[in-house]
Order: sequence, then structure tokens, then C-alpha cells
Amino acid sequence: MGDNKTSSTEVAIVESSGNTRNLEGKWHSVFKWTARIWVLYQIAYAAGWINFTGMAHRALHLLFALVVIFLVYPSKKNAQRVGVIDLIWITVGVTVTAYIFYFNQYLPEVILQRSGMIYVEETILGVIAILVVLEGTRRVLGLIIPGIAVITILYAYFSAYIPGFLGTCGYSFGRIINHIYITGSSIWSLILGVASNEVLSLYFLPAYFFFPAQGKRLRR
Repeated sequence: MGDNKTSSTEVAIVESSGNTRNLEGKWHSVFKWTARIWVLYQIAYAAGWINFTGMAHRALHLLFALVVIFLVYPSKKNAQRVGVIDLIWITVGVTVTAYIFYFNQYLPEVILQRSGMIYVEETILGVIAILVVLEGTRRVLGLIIPGIAVITILYAYFSAYIPGFLGTCGYSFGRIINHIYITGSSIWSLILGVASNEVLSLYFLPAYFFFPAQGKRLRR
């Protein structure tokens, strides 16, 4: 009986990391299997058993992260149940990351041919991707980091109207979104690359194989 109680209270990845849900029932199972598949994928990729391109790997890593975040971290402190809003965020998060994964892994020549070109469907997906990442970051870290990101995006758009050395020639809305979503210089930049390779691999591999307590938590 004690083990069942422990299982229900250790659903959050790190209980001390802030406002997290204690998932139960089917959502506990969804979280558990998502986390397990994520761990096994990271191990397989680090071992070289899976050969994905860098962008595809980062997209798949972010896909898992967004699912876990929207399951574990509620939109508000008193929202302890996984609701429709959470499922919508998960759905759109999976969609925008799966798009990048598919095209960079299986149709890289299309990405190269369309480099620098702006398409309406990619602009829409890019806007959604930005909103998903901002919301996920807000749930985990609060408003400061998303606020800085929003200010940066607004600066890129309105910098043409700023006098002096802070001003630029300005960038169109489509070009900004394209740069953030399609290229490897923003969402899929080096920071996500480090997180998806070195950080998680260095945590998952030792914890899973060499430290029984942490490995038990990952396998639970």
C-alpha cells in the first residue's frame, strides 16, 4: 500500500520544482509511458542506435518535453486536473514539432529548396510554435523568460522605427516567424541542441544504469 502511495505522489519529474500536478489514473499512465519512451529514445540516440539529423532530433526532443510539461505543469495553481486546454496545447505542440521532424528527417531537400522563402502554412505553424514554447516556459519558469522573448520578437519587428544605433532596417512579420520556426537559429538553436544531447544524456544514462534510486524513478 505504501508503494502505491509513493507512486501517486512521485509523478512530477521533480517535486520541488514548483507547481506540479499529482497525476492519477489514465493520465498517470500517459505520463509514465511518455517519460519511459523519452528516456529510451535519448539512450538509443546517444548510443548511436538511431540516426536522425540534428534538427529532427531536437524537434523530437522538444515534442516529448512539451507533452510532459503540459501534463505535469498546470496552467493555474488550482488546475490539478488535465483539461481540454492542456490537451489542445499538447496537440498543437506535437503538430508543430512533428512538422519540423518530418521535413528535416525525410525531406531535407525540400527545406533547402524553400530556404529563405515564406509560406503561409509555415507562418501559421510558426506562430503556433512560438505560442506553445512561450506557454510551456511560462508554466515551468514563470513570466520573466517568456516576457524577454516577446520583447525580443517585438524589437525585431519595430526596430525600423527606433532611431540611433538601436535601429535596424526592420524585418517583416513573415521573415521573423520563418527565422524563428524554420531555421536552426532560434527555437532549434544550440541551446536546445545542448539540452537534447549532453544534458539529458549525461543525466539519463548514469541515472538509469548506475544509480538505483534515480533509475527506479525513471523506470516507474
